Amino acid sequence: MEWPDLRVKAQITRVKSNKNNEIHGEIDISSERPTSAGHLKGGKLNITSVKSRHEWALSLARRDSEVDWDALLEQLYIKVKKQQREGAPVEHVTGKADLAEGGAPWVIEPLLQLNNISMVFGDGSSGKSMLALYIALVSSLGINRAGFRVTPQKVLYLDWETDFLEINVRITKMLNALGVSERPDSVFEYRGMEDSLENDHERIKEIINDEGITLLIIDSVDAALSSGAIDDQSVTGFFNAIKKFKVTTLLIHHTNAQGGLYGSRFFYHKVPLLF
Repeated sequence: MEWPDLRVKAQITRVKSNKNNEIHGEIDISSERPTSAGHLKGGKLNITSVKSRHEWALSLARRDSEVDWDALLEQLYIKVKKQQREGAPVEHVTGKADLAEGGAPWVIEPLLQLNNISMVFGDGSSGKSMLALYIALVSSLGINRAGFRVTPQKVLYLDWETDFLEINVRITKMLNALGVSERPDSVFEYRGMEDSLENDHERIKEIINDEGITLLIIDSVDAALSSGAIDDQSVTGFFNAIKKFKVTTLLIHHTNAQGGLYGSRFFYHKVPLLF
């Protein structure tokens, strides 16, 4: 939120509501005013708390007493509360879809549909990660190979399984095999992961927005879940996090002893395309 006349800006991230309907977020307030240029204050704030906002206003007034910080924080509270509690917009169902399209458009036909989730699952060492890397490569380059009809994508590869060096070696070998001589500065974006997807989803969402990501690849699901638990609650939290990204997503997952999906039955309900 910006106040151009005052030359003040507030950026709020990691906004969450708790069970008491309190809204918390991380706020950074900066100024371009001659008397207080630069970063003024940052940290976590209970945005719904009048006392917390007033304490912030007093602190900011010590940096620049010419601004009515109480009023600015009140405006910030109103805007954040409105956006947080409105949620997704209501849309009109018209019944006028183009049935010739046959559903959501394909990003990679017949594997990935636009803004939907697909999952490749199989035994260990069966080539799942190699397939995911190949999909990342052809999607980023926008080339039709191996029977895939590709719409170019900006890819983010989240990796809990290997490391950057190994991924880069594999991609180099694939580019050589495909005969791609001119190498772009970045084939696709890569991030080695340690925390769970649910715990780290705010930062991932920032990367998706900043880099213009349209295709997200998660390798692999069991490592990406909170505490590695494959229970219904963890799986639900995992898919709720993915839903907030609003991008096409490919999941890599393992099989159980019976050859089916490892873990919660919820996978069958949450993923439209299983391979």
